[in-house]
Amino acid sequence: MQIERASYITRVLIVDDQPVFREGIKGMLRPFPDIRVIGEAESGIEAIQAAVQLRPDVVLMDVNMPGMDGIETTKGLLRHIPEAIVIGVSVIDDSEKVLEMLNAGARGYILKSCKPSELANAIRVARDGKVSLARDMATKIVVELASKKMSLHEVEPLSENVTEREKAILTLVVKGFSNKEIAKELHMAESTVASYLDNIYRKLGVQSRTAAAIKALRLKLVEL
Repeated sequence: MQIERASYITRVLIVDDQPVFREGIKGMLRPFPDIRVIGEAESGIEAIQAAVQLRPDVVLMDVNMPGMDGIETTKGLLRHIPEAIVIGVSVIDDSEKVLEMLNAGARGYILKSCKPSELANAIRVARDGKVSLARDMATKIVVELASKKMSLHEVEPLSENVTEREKAILTLVVKGFSNKEIAKELHMAESTVASYLDNIYRKLGVQSRTAAAIKALRLKLVEL
């Protein structure tokens, strides 16, 4: 007898005011045994109530719902369930909406036109504690963040020089490449990429890929 191990199953709540879209998402996720849709909601209020009752691991949140939109719903949901993982879902690639969703606490943003494999991967990436954005979207957001809030002279100087190899890795990070993709592009082991990134974070005085990309752009260490 095969026993299902619940620890490997990511439980998903779909929030969207369109029943057709909710059915479409369920169909897209059906082939992936490690992801299970456990509930649906068609409004912000329903989403919060369903999340409190069902305690999903991941919430796929329609950004542009009428009434309480996905941004406000995300804020309210995370007040009730801080450990929940929210991924914004939208028909348009709007950098302002992406930033608003991330600021509200979402851990990712994906387009409704994505492929089933892209949706499943976004859920897994967010579940593992990382921000999940499509590559082109990630680059746009990093560039926008890098151009705001802080002028170049306000950025702390580096304690050590960044090597040419580290700059090559940073360039791909800014472009939204994963560690696996960087390893393939630069012909090195994925573990080597991770080691390089640890050194890069230390030199830049940051804690994340996004922060490293932003600081690299502000310091003109890389160019797109």
